[in-house]
Amino acid sequence: MPPRACVSVVMCVHNAEHWLREAVESILGQTLPTFEFIVVDDGSTDGSADILRSYDDPRMRVIHQDNAGPASARNTGILAATTDYVAYMDADDVSEPKRLEIQCQFLDTHPDVAAVGCSTRLTDEHGRTIFRQSAPTGPDRCRRRLLDGRFYAFAATLVVRREVLLAVGLFRTFFRQREDEDLMLRLAERWSLDNVQDALYRYRINPVGLTHRDLRVGAYYHDLAFAFSQERLATGSDRLQRGEPVRPLAPDPGAPAVRSSLRRVLAGLHLDEAELRKECGRPWSAALHVLRALTLDPWRRTTVRHCWKALRERRSSVLFAP
Repeated sequence: MPPRACVSVVMCVHNAEHWLREAVESILGQTLPTFEFIVVDDGSTDGSADILRSYDDPRMRVIHQDNAGPASARNTGILAATTDYVAYMDADDVSEPKRLEIQCQFLDTHPDVAAVGCSTRLTDEHGRTIFRQSAPTGPDRCRRRLLDGRFYAFAATLVVRREVLLAVGLFRTFFRQREDEDLMLRLAERWSLDNVQDALYRYRINPVGLTHRDLRVGAYYHDLAFAFSQERLATGSDRLQRGEPVRPLAPDPGAPAVRSSLRRVLAGLHLDEAELRKECGRPWSAALHVLRALTLDPWRRTTVRHCWKALRERRSSVLFAP
C-alpha cells in the first residue's frame, strides 16, 4: 500500500493554455514521493481542458466547473483535498523540483506555524529570470509585515495547513480581486506564518498580467481587506462576517486599459528588496537596491523620496525609518 499523501497541490486554470503544460509538469516532477494534484478548470474556453485530458497520472485529479472566479475555484480544490497540507500553484508559473519536499518538511518540524512561503524568482514570459525576491523569515516579523500592509510572500508560494483554511472560512468570494490578501490577513491574525529563504517558485510576469482594465477595483479590494483586518483586530469580527451590507465594486467594461511597464514593476520590487535588506542589517545593500529602483523608474515619488532622504542625511540607515 503506497504511503498516504501529506499535501494537496491546488491549481486553478482559466484559459491558461500557453504555459499550462510547463506548470503541470513542474508539479508532477516534484521530488516529494507522494502528493495529490487537484486541478480546477474554472470554465476555460481555450485549449486548457484538452491539455489537462492529455495527462494520465494517478496523482492528478481534474475538476471542471463553470467560470466562478479564482476564489471559488480555489475553494473547490481545497474542499476536495484529502491531506493535511494545501499548496497553491498558479497555472502560468513553475515550482522548483524540491518545493513541496522543503516546505512540507518545514511544516512537519514547526507545528506552531500555519503556513509557509518561500523566496521567488520572477521571470519574463519566456521563463528568463529577471529578479529574485527574498522572503522575510521569522513568525513575528512575517506577521508584523503582513498586518502593516508590507510584503510577506507571494500567495502562490504558500503551503498551508488545511485545518486552518477551514477554520477561517476559506477564500471569500465577495472579493472580486485581492482575495489572497484577505485570506492571508485572516490567517496572520490567529496563527504564525513563516517563509523559507530558498527560491522554490518561479513567478511569471507576462504582458497580460501587466495590463489592467480598471485599476479602481484592485485598489478598492486592497483597501477593504486591510480595513476589515483592523475591524477584526479591534472588535473580533468585520462587517462581512457580521452579515452587514458591504458594497461590491465591479470593473467598468468601458474603462481604458492601463499597462504597467516592466521597468516600474521592477522598481517596486527593488524597493521591497531594499526594505528587507535594511531589516536584516544590510544598509549598503539596501541603498544599492534603492538606487537601482531610481535608475529604472526615476519619476516614482516613493523612490525619489527614499534616495533624497539618504543623500540629505548622508546615512544609508535612514533609507527606511521605523
